[in-house]
Amino acid sequence: MRLCRTIVARGKSLSVLAAVCLVLGACHSQPTTSTPALAFSKVPQSDPEARNKNATVEGRATGFRPGQRIVLYIKSDGRWGLQRSFGQPFTKIANNGRWSSSSDLGTEYAALLVDSNYNPPELTEALPIVGSGVAAVAMVKGAGPEPELPSPKKLSFSGYERSVASDHAARRTTGTV
Repeated sequence: MRLCRTIVARGKSLSVLAAVCLVLGACHSQPTTSTPALAFSKVPQSDPEARNKNATVEGRATGFRPGQRIVLYIKSDGRWGLQRSFGQPFTKIANNGRWSSSSDLGTEYAALLVDSNYNPPELTEALPIVGSGVAAVAMVKGAGPEPELPSPKKLSFSGYERSVASDHAARRTTGTV
């Protein structure tokens, strides 16, 4: 009889110990990895013809990893141009996820959350997609009504006709014979 009481007492002790471990294990926070995302909180006006005019663009990153940074682009004349802050193409993310930078004015604005080894293109017809060093992409139109872009001007010279378009990010001409 004494042996049965000892076994029952040890069984109860083990049950209580197992229950305590189970409760403590459930309280332990599991590391979660959230999907990286970007959101704009302040957007400059829409103005593709504003030469030498800058405004502040701000936003917030969530789910970012240490070392990741923001790359900003503006859209003007149909192409995306890289925005540099103090000569650098990257904007740092604060510990709370907020970021802020000065930007030229354009019709649309884009932010990319990128890895530290990402090399952004200066000009591009389309923004990079998620993958290959890009963790998240966000785009937004400039604040206010979108201005009408001027139509290309035609130049005739030596029997050639050229269409010349204004481009805020870089100048270009397209030719026809």
